[in-house]
Amino acid sequence: MDRVTLTSHANESDPAVNADHKRLVFALCVIVGISFVVGASLNFMLTPMLDDLGLTEAQAGTALAIPSIASLLIVFVVGRLGDRIGHRRVLVAASVPFIAGSVLVACAPGMAIVSLGLLLTGAAATAMQIVALGLLQKSIPEGRARVSAFTSYGMMFPAVYLAVPVLTGCLVGVAPWRIVPALWAIIGLALPVVTLRLIDRPGEASRVGELWTPILAGVALAGAVQAINSGNDNSWTSPQTLAWTLVALISIGACALLVKSSRRTSLSLTPLRSPMMLLLLAGVALVAMANTLTYVMIGLEYLYGMSVLGAALYLVPAQAAAVVGSKVVASWLMRRSGTARAGQVMLAGFTLSLLTLVVMSESAPVALLVVSSSLFSLFGFGSITIVNAAVMAGSQTGQSGMVSAYRGAASSLGTSLGVVILGAAISTVVLDFSTAADGQTPDPAALADGLQTNGVVGAIIAAIAWIAFTLAARRRTSGRTPTGTNA
Repeated sequence: MDRVTLTSHANESDPAVNADHKRLVFALCVIVGISFVVGASLNFMLTPMLDDLGLTEAQAGTALAIPSIASLLIVFVVGRLGDRIGHRRVLVAASVPFIAGSVLVACAPGMAIVSLGLLLTGAAATAMQIVALGLLQKSIPEGRARVSAFTSYGMMFPAVYLAVPVLTGCLVGVAPWRIVPALWAIIGLALPVVTLRLIDRPGEASRVGELWTPILAGVALAGAVQAINSGNDNSWTSPQTLAWTLVALISIGACALLVKSSRRTSLSLTPLRSPMMLLLLAGVALVAMANTLTYVMIGLEYLYGMSVLGAALYLVPAQAAAVVGSKVVASWLMRRSGTARAGQVMLAGFTLSLLTLVVMSESAPVALLVVSSSLFSLFGFGSITIVNAAVMAGSQTGQSGMVSAYRGAASSLGTSLGVVILGAAISTVVLDFSTAADGQTPDPAALADGLQTNGVVGAIIAAIAWIAFTLAARRRTSGRTPTGTNA
């Protein structure tokens, strides 16, 4: 890892942000912003899509899961391809299934075509996110330029979720749901244009090598995540859970055999040989695990009787605070104090801000929940922006795409575990309500208690993330991190 990254701050001798850097960062932010649009709008077009196509709630759950599964399957493959054939080439290639998948969803006569379309868009979106982050790390020099680049990248997720859900909810209220995926396709047309015009042509492509190991690693990751989700939704001993667990174990075993039997494989394990990198990846997973914003939205819907669109409107301040935290606050702290101190401050703030949920009660005003969610969104998104920058700075030459893939895998695992750990307190109440007789309402006191529990448990998880990040920074300072060699 670059020594500057965790131990010092930007100063006047650092390379400034020049026009080439600005052009690249702008292009990558546009690309990843477009990639987030599908996830940000899918929930809000789901109900009218179900009614129009005559689909069941179970099929709706399948539709929501497909993009996630597709993302996990290809995460390591695209990381490898970006490093070997060039990030620009992968970004152009990914725009094709994104546009095609959007068109398929817009024209779908039934569930099969919807599933295929979402599979293509989900895989393409993940490819763009993984490769864009790798290209950012590879192209932007250390110092003020990199701080500006990573904080700009970090703010794109909350910026998209600030606007797109509300716009989608309003749009499907006055127009057919098919206009939403049609708009995905239209904005997707900008992807190859932006990539080809604003991103420099890469050098000659290198030999890709075998792809079985990254494919098997992706299948193992998808199996593990789906096993966790299935165990939480159904039972830890249900056939679905056991099947996904078996898929994960077989894939891990097959991948391990290939890695052990081959002198050189495409799945690089070099990043995982660094204790500091493992600590930082643990930090990524823990911050993702502690994210409580989903349960705040459930609280707004069931505790205060809001519609999905109404809850999204009340979350606008939280999303705006997330933009401020990831761009303004994180940037200021990294430039002033360095990445290590900035990460510690933001993670400490994240821990304390989650504890504000402890004061929630069934009679608490909605403003209290809005303020609380705004605080932990500010610190939470600021934290993950800084931790992501530290993770990517640990990538060696030719490894930025693979490190980006490991970061994405850690985030996915953390999110799934967060659903199990944090979701238990609230999901049980909502499930009981959904299966109750008509006219019944969920217990407000139980919902408030669930939010309080989430605040305490989330704060504990965030505190562990602070410990992991602090240990990583100390290992960097003491110079105990092994350099390793490229696999």
